[in-house]
Amino acid sequence: MFRILPVAAFAVACGAANLCGAQESARTLVVLDGSGSMWGQIDGRPKLEIARETLAEVLTDLPPERELGLVAYGHRRKGDCSDIEVMVPPQPGAADTVRAAASRMRFLGKTPLVAATRQAAESLRYTEGPATLILVTDGLETCGGDLCALAAELEAAGVDFTAHVVGLGLTYEEGESLACLADQTGGLYLDAGNSKALNAALSKALDEGQAVSLPDAVLTTPATGGRGSTIAVGWSGPARPGDYIDVAQIDGPGAASLARIDATEPTGEGQLALPAELGRYVIRYMTPLSAEERIEGKTEQSLAVETIEVVDIDKFLTAPARVQQGRFFDVTWGGPGASKDFIAIFDPTYLSEVGVEGWEAQTALNSGNSVTLQAPLQPGAYEIHYIASGASDYASIISIPLEVLPFDGLLDAPEMVRPGDSFAVKWSGPAGDFDLVDMVLPATQGVHDYEDYEVFSSFYPTDVSDTREGVLTAPETEGSYELRYLASIPAHRGTGPDRIALVRKAITVSANAPQQESTDLSGIEDDAKGQEHQEGIGEDVSLLCEGDVPCALQDPHSGLTVTLPAGWFAAPPVENPETGLPLVAFFSTVNPADRVVLNPHSSDRADLSCLPAPKGVLCTTQTDESRHAFGLILRSLTLAN
Repeated sequence: MFRILPVAAFAVACGAANLCGAQESARTLVVLDGSGSMWGQIDGRPKLEIARETLAEVLTDLPPERELGLVAYGHRRKGDCSDIEVMVPPQPGAADTVRAAASRMRFLGKTPLVAATRQAAESLRYTEGPATLILVTDGLETCGGDLCALAAELEAAGVDFTAHVVGLGLTYEEGESLACLADQTGGLYLDAGNSKALNAALSKALDEGQAVSLPDAVLTTPATGGRGSTIAVGWSGPARPGDYIDVAQIDGPGAASLARIDATEPTGEGQLALPAELGRYVIRYMTPLSAEERIEGKTEQSLAVETIEVVDIDKFLTAPARVQQGRFFDVTWGGPGASKDFIAIFDPTYLSEVGVEGWEAQTALNSGNSVTLQAPLQPGAYEIHYIASGASDYASIISIPLEVLPFDGLLDAPEMVRPGDSFAVKWSGPAGDFDLVDMVLPATQGVHDYEDYEVFSSFYPTDVSDTREGVLTAPETEGSYELRYLASIPAHRGTGPDRIALVRKAITVSANAPQQESTDLSGIEDDAKGQEHQEGIGEDVSLLCEGDVPCALQDPHSGLTVTLPAGWFAAPPVENPETGLPLVAFFSTVNPADRVVLNPHSSDRADLSCLPAPKGVLCTTQTDESRHAFGLILRSLTLAN
């Protein structure tokens, strides 16, 4: 892989390779691209305009004794591969002459890189003494020459000949094809993606400051890496105190380390985190500089630089397309799986305004490939995103739409109760940790403890999630009241509400109400559990989840504990004779093709996907419903025996 120094590694690195032209007898020629492609734009400005202005700026402070010249190509005629001109021969004090000559260039022809480079080298008398060539181009050879072959020829015949290549707005692949000219002559390829980078590159290439000798280092890195992933980086280097390997956007002034590892040993290998955003980055071996080594105030220097392309990776999200307000549902995911990655629901408009911190609901990843999310409390159109955590940033790598529908649940209670009586309330709802069923005055709008309203009686749905029935006590004062199911979404950062009344039901407290039967909550739970094991369960079914929400169930005979989706059942555990492990099959009552199996027979695993689970492996068929059930079962499954 070729070395690429986007900005200013030049000054310190140039010593051993004679990159800076420090000897007084060295001559320098700038070879400037005058082809028609220079009319292309960078940041809204033509490249030719950027090149002219930048060249004029960097020549302002050039020492007058410096021998400098200018060669141009493609600047006079269209379609002519011989259109090459030594506009200013190398001579001392030529900065103003070079600046004026560049301003006259018209930029309209072809790109004879090889012929122009050869003519420039001959003008420098490269076979007679030290010579430096700086090629500034925005494109590749268009006249059939072989630049790499020429580079080998110039290096063999030259006396201390060095060529640097400045790529103006080139792609990585284009830069790689030109880098051989710099590599084979001891120069460097510099990537200039904008006017600031071009200024820095030309300044360093023309710098006559004395260079210092620094130790060598070598990096071994992959050419590409997945966004938000970690890669193995190998190195050999001086292991000076404070040496480190990092990933950065550029190698130059102001380049911040996005992630780093210490290089405390002369050779080694470590894991380096990559950014979450796509694009090209550099991996550097960095060393602190002593007071004697510092140039232009720099306190550290890259000893080796490699480029890496951060690319997309395999990823997916699978979830229901529609879900009711506040409901919990499963999301199956594929992605980097980094420790700080998360999956979240966003209002698309708010996401574009505040970024990935403005989620409506969020959950971290777990050891499986499925997580549970709670739907927002406000109906509407949302998006589910996989948020990857990079070296120092976060980015959404995939999203799917989600429609949140109005809740259709209920509160079932008497229309009228006597003062002070206890009465049963059947409910349906999300059953979140902070949900509440309460009794308040009619049209009460407050939903939080800190709001000024009176609660006469309440219970938490999570305390009676098995029976879906709780107990309230009527106030002693007759009158009209209201029952509410309050749904909550904790740690909320989006635009929607964090708590609302999903269901409201009017109720009257009156001495004329019929007498309520004595209500004992534990009795309700026992009756419900007994009925659950009596209705609809034959000898081939151990557990059945009825209703419209997931059920936490337990089989006292086998010690099986599991949470099943609504409408799913579990067959009694048996022993798999192949492994001696328990075999449990879970099926949908709606579609028998939807199934999840703990420790299936080997003959049944061909069409199943499996992950490690308590007491073996858990496998699923490849349907959306099965994958949703798989995540729920994997997180909750235990077997006591």
